[in-house]
Amino acid sequence: MSDLVSIIVPVYNVEKYLEECLDSILKQTYANIEVIVVDDGSTDNSYAICCKYHQLDSRIKLVQKKNGGLSSARNAGLDHMTGSYVAFVDSDDTIDQNMIEKMIDVIKKTNTDIVIGAFERYDDITGNIYSREMLDGKWNRLSEDNLGEMLYVNPGVWNKLYRAELFQKVTFTDVSLAEDLVFLMDILKEKPRISRIREVLYRYRVRGNSIINTVNENAYNELLEILLDKRKNIAEMMKGDQIEEL
Repeated sequence: MSDLVSIIVPVYNVEKYLEECLDSILKQTYANIEVIVVDDGSTDNSYAICCKYHQLDSRIKLVQKKNGGLSSARNAGLDHMTGSYVAFVDSDDTIDQNMIEKMIDVIKKTNTDIVIGAFERYDDITGNIYSREMLDGKWNRLSEDNLGEMLYVNPGVWNKLYRAELFQKVTFTDVSLAEDLVFLMDILKEKPRISRIREVLYRYRVRGNSIINTVNENAYNELLEILLDKRKNIAEMMKGDQIEEL
């Protein structure tokens, strides 16, 4: 039997986009999935939509909690996941119907810990679409150069598939801005082996009221302090040829 993949979907006031997101997940060609939908205290019709899909498909696990933010919702999803692999999908985004199947195939063939797919960025206000492609292959050691490349290409958690063992030590930190980037810096300290896929498999929606467009100076200062500290730790980790070769 194929390995179970846990797909964690944090939900907060996304009634306009949620059905499209869940439909794209449930249409995956890789069928052995559990979809952990975490309603983070929505005040619109999002929870009702979650309930409807929970009744329609037994692969959906529904978790309801008080509002605690994106990191809190993702951590709640991790508490309920039982798969051998984990993926994250933001509830206003969509994924290619072949995404999980293709990522499972690559992560097994390369014996890596994380596989990253290219993504498409869709601006919900202007309608503009931007794509970022990546070269196939894998990083067989962390370095100053490829760390920078990884952060540039995309620090988001959502266009990737992870081995579940990585989350025995790493969870999401509660910060006001760029939770994904803080998480990535933490997971890099576990020295994961990383594969990449050129094909666009994830469609990321940029909304006018998204967190990145509404933060203040204090949030940026908080993020900068956290990242500088984590960057120093990763630089120390890379000294002395300590990274395992593939």
